[in-house]
Amino acid sequence: MSVATEAGSRRRRRDIQGLRAVAVLVVVAYHAGVPVRGGFVGVDVFFVISGYVITGLLLRRADAGGRVRFGQFYLRRARRLAPAMCLMTLVTLVLVAFLYSPVGPDQGEAAKAAIAATFLSANAYFFATTGGYFQPDANSNPFLHTWSLSVEEQFYLLFPAFIALLLAFGRRRDARRTRRLVLLGFTAVGLASLLLCVALVENWIHVEHFTSRFADPQAELRKFAFFGTPARGWEFLAGGILALLPSVRRRALLVRAVGALLVVGSVLALRDGADVPGYLVAVPVLGTALLLSASTDRPDTVHSALSARPMTWLGDRSYSWYLWHWPFILFAAYLWPDAGWVKPAAAVVALVVAAAAYRYVERPIHRGHWPSSRRALTAVLVAGVAASTVVGLGVWQLSRDGWGSARIQAVRADVAPEHVDIAAGCANTLPLGSPDRPPCTWTVPRPRGTVLLIGDSNAGHLSEPFIAAARSLGYDASIVTSGGCPLALTSRALTPVCTEFVQGSIEELEAHPGRYAAVIVSNATAGYLGGPESTLFGDSTAERVATWNATIDRTVRRLREVGPVTVVGSVPQYDGLPACLAPTIWRSRSSACGELSTDSAALRFRQRVIDDERRTVLDDGGQYLDTASLLCRTNGCSALVHGVSVYRDGAHLSVQGSMLFEDSLRQAIRDLVGEG
Repeated sequence: MSVATEAGSRRRRRDIQGLRAVAVLVVVAYHAGVPVRGGFVGVDVFFVISGYVITGLLLRRADAGGRVRFGQFYLRRARRLAPAMCLMTLVTLVLVAFLYSPVGPDQGEAAKAAIAATFLSANAYFFATTGGYFQPDANSNPFLHTWSLSVEEQFYLLFPAFIALLLAFGRRRDARRTRRLVLLGFTAVGLASLLLCVALVENWIHVEHFTSRFADPQAELRKFAFFGTPARGWEFLAGGILALLPSVRRRALLVRAVGALLVVGSVLALRDGADVPGYLVAVPVLGTALLLSASTDRPDTVHSALSARPMTWLGDRSYSWYLWHWPFILFAAYLWPDAGWVKPAAAVVALVVAAAAYRYVERPIHRGHWPSSRRALTAVLVAGVAASTVVGLGVWQLSRDGWGSARIQAVRADVAPEHVDIAAGCANTLPLGSPDRPPCTWTVPRPRGTVLLIGDSNAGHLSEPFIAAARSLGYDASIVTSGGCPLALTSRALTPVCTEFVQGSIEELEAHPGRYAAVIVSNATAGYLGGPESTLFGDSTAERVATWNATIDRTVRRLREVGPVTVVGSVPQYDGLPACLAPTIWRSRSSACGELSTDSAALRFRQRVIDDERRTVLDDGGQYLDTASLLCRTNGCSALVHGVSVYRDGAHLSVQGSMLFEDSLRQAIRDLVGEG
């Protein structure tokens, strides 16, 4: 009696190819900007299918040969996946070199991600270097989509050994008992993986000992729940369990219909970053499992729809389309950022390229038509991996060296240096007064007192002029910053760790009212009210501004009870900086780069926000410094002074540019301590 069930049958299930088509369609639609807010769950559908198919394949091989043949399995996986992956990697790296700006991190980050993907570790790379899958620092990388391929390939590396171990334990039992043992092993490990995923997301794991290493430890755990193979394993094992169970023959249509509703409902309802990662991923996983579990003996409406020729055609090319769609969408949006049609069009072009790659590269190699021998195949695979690695390293190194261009190197020298609050470790989520927070105080001999700079990264980019101004007046300078965390008493857009930073810092100031001679606060106000998270403050501009002003009113009132306060307004923000300073390795800055006219919507919005914030602060007895006084003229604002950028990115001053504010901060400190 065989251990494998019909999942291990050689009979090709056309409905599985159709399900692959559904999975890739919703992922591509999501990335192309089509309103399917849960389209990312297509990856979870792929994971369940992979677990189901690979389990059946391995059990069938074990039945035929008495054991799992590791070498044969790995070579088949490499033959199936590596050639198309290497081709996409090489083409994408060349396009990165010619299309991406050599200023800023984009070229280097793409090259490093390509190398990580080549060695099956893209998920680990994005976990370690980004704020998460749904964050902007990840979404600009053309290899972001390879994280799921790395998870799948890591599963392929480990899973055969797991099955072989279970089969070895059951070797002296009959096939039925062996299958039960394998089923028990799958279930136990799958439940452990699911429990780990939920524990990471639901704050069941204590993170106190991580606080000194990570700015937001809980966010790191959520990232691991998304990118980590141990927290994703249960999805593969759900498919593996199905491969060990008989198909559902009674009411197969009902089972399939419920499964389809769960998958479609997940695509339409789940929210990126809010519901995923988390236990709600179980909904599309269960839906996929139901679709796979229903018997195919009697085709029904759902089965026929999935088995239709267009669906199976797309399912056959789903891997290739998945590989090519994200780089094409990203490059198109990079070249034509204001064209709404460009992402869907790029997705269609990617499908054409994917179909060609499938016909001329993926299919011939996968079916063994070329190369004909195992030795030749191994040589081709090694050459592909080596080429991807060498080109990736080359782009990375050339990008670091500014491509040997004095023009590019000069621009990078202006924007590259980090502010001292980051370099000294002052930028973290630990509140003022925490014993684990670095002291971050720049002293002078026989100080007259201490002044404090506190806020988010818009406070951090004032670190150098603040220190210089304070020391020139004979004061010690203390800096407390936390990127993305405004010093504002609100719960609208703050994470729990950020709330703790704000509340703890203000309570520490209130506990020691005479410790600081003056407090200077700066937040990226316009960025919060006009950026991706602006809806957390309200649905309309008026509501957002009113909510923020009420927040600042509470904050300044609390701070004024401690001592004198100046609020520094957020700097004007520019799209495209610093990349537009050198758009490609051969193009120079355009005239529109780093410029905002007075009639631009962005500048009008900022001015409204700043005017209301200034009025609130002054009414509460504080003082206000508008950064536009030095960065703007009567006809608009500019990120450049004498042709040199004073910004390090679109929202932050460079180290050199920040020194423009030394005199203004010196006068602000004088006014606060009564010397103005």
